[in-house]
Amino acid sequence: MTNFQVLQPSVGVGLRSQYFEYFLADIPKIPIGWLEVHPENYLDHYPNREKLKKISEKFPISFHCVSLSLGASELPAIDHLQRLKDLMQEISPFIISEHLSWNTLDGFGYNDLYPMPLTDESLKQMAQNINFIQDFFDRQIYVENPSTYLTFQNDMYPEYEFLNQLSKATGCGVLLDLNNLYVQSVNHGWNTAEYMENLNWESVKEFHLAGHIRALEGDFLIDTHNRPVCHDVWDLYKNAARYQPNALTLIEWDEDLPDIHILLDQAVKAEKYRELAYA
Repeated sequence: MTNFQVLQPSVGVGLRSQYFEYFLADIPKIPIGWLEVHPENYLDHYPNREKLKKISEKFPISFHCVSLSLGASELPAIDHLQRLKDLMQEISPFIISEHLSWNTLDGFGYNDLYPMPLTDESLKQMAQNINFIQDFFDRQIYVENPSTYLTFQNDMYPEYEFLNQLSKATGCGVLLDLNNLYVQSVNHGWNTAEYMENLNWESVKEFHLAGHIRALEGDFLIDTHNRPVCHDVWDLYKNAARYQPNALTLIEWDEDLPDIHILLDQAVKAEKYRELAYA
């Protein structure tokens, strides 16, 4: 696989169409190291594709995919992979990432990211899919831990060990979403300290930070990406940055989009927490 140069540790934000004109017109006074997009949004929307090309001349771009269906029982469709690869050639993203999930079956795609049992069978299938995709793209991809609302009785691995084994089997990187980890710690009673102590930090290349909402009188969390990062997730981030100081950081905000300056303020806060991690 081709090795692509990764930026020095820095904070990026999710680029949504609402923010196009801002990033086309200005370089923020607040240092933003990079921008992340969902590439599927640009496969058929050519006006936005042209805007993304112009923005990519000013900012490094990361592709955070939602359609590769890494956990599916079938290999990804070649025609879809080729369309993504064509877009990569136009934009030159420095990161390609996806989720520990599936959303295709018998050739049909579904508009959600579904959980999968953490078993030997799942590990084998996902490793096969990741290796196939990495070979097709000729580059490493990062795999993100999900937010889930159920667990499977036949799980054989804790999630951190599944990610460890997946990275070992494929050479993929790990995108550690700390909001997702916190959501699952509340929903499933996970011990975040145990997770962090046992994760292979050499494989962790990127952090995601986002917001969530509470449901069922606060006993259940839903990953909504429509709020600022909460205090508990910031604390997780500070600890994670101690384990892996070289990982990039992204602020995610996908619904109820705020004014751009609120988003940038979250990026500034992330930089401050990084500094606290080394204090």
